[in-house]
Amino acid sequence: LGLKTSEAECRRLFENEDIDNSGSIDFREFLQLMRQRWESEAAVMKTAFDTADVDGSGTVSMQELQSTLVDLGYMPTIEV
Repeated sequence: LGLKTSEAECRRLFENEDIDNSGSIDFREFLQLMRQRWESEAAVMKTAFDTADVDGSGTVSMQELQSTLVDLGYMPTIEV
């Protein structure tokens, strides 16, 4: 799924989601786990978007994106 998780974190997630203490996670428990992970990731992405949206317009212009990438240490090349 592309998520990097330590063994300790994986164990904690497993123990929290194995609601029926069966020693395995059924589909319903798995969906709950994925929903929680997605919500956490979405909050991080919203913060990143808000940071890039310098003028608060609700959109990120090419200039805002380029400025944000430079601030993060990337050197974007814009080809015309």
